[in-house]
Amino acid sequence: MAQRESKTLSFTPQHADFVRECVESGQYQSTSEVVRAGLRLLQEQAKDREAGRARVQALIAEMASGVPDTVDPTDEQAQAERERGNQWLRAEIQKGLDDIDAGRTVTAEEMFESLRKQQEARRGAGGRQTA
Repeated sequence: MAQRESKTLSFTPQHADFVRECVESGQYQSTSEVVRAGLRLLQEQAKDREAGRARVQALIAEMASGVPDTVDPTDEQAQAERERGNQWLRAEIQKGLDDIDAGRTVTAEEMFESLRKQQEARRGAGGRQTA
């Protein structure tokens, strides 16, 4: 058996009720089991986030190395514009990764519901509009 370290925890009343319900239902034998199950889920989420981050970074690297440069290397203005675009794209991707890390995400269902509401609002505000 793995060595254990004892800790004292404080719960909100809602969390305490939930833990008690988990134990009383027989799903878990103790408060410690409930907490360990929660910690395992947090570890799994962190691992999934890191794997997703690694996949995105690999795709970025693949895109950077695999896209032919169609900008004339002697056209300094075009080169500068391309670099500004690349910097913007990297910054937007980083914002998304930071949002994921901070837990600022929505499910696909929530996203589609939000888009549906926006579309309905546009239709109600002046007729049918196209994207």
